[in-house]
Amino acid sequence: MRRFVFKLRLKPLGAERAAVAFQRFSGRPAPACVATVEGLTPGDFAVVAR
Repeated sequence: MRRFVFKLRLKPLGAERAAVAFQRFSGRPAPACVATVEGLTPGDFAVVAR
């Protein structure tokens, strides 16, 4: 079993960072509705981009 020294607490993206992630993964500006969706992570955008 492995033990890790650091504990990370990863939180979902806020509205502003979700808009930046949308633009980075899709190459298009984020629509306004992205700001209303809660709990988005960078992985959500990566899955959609595939």
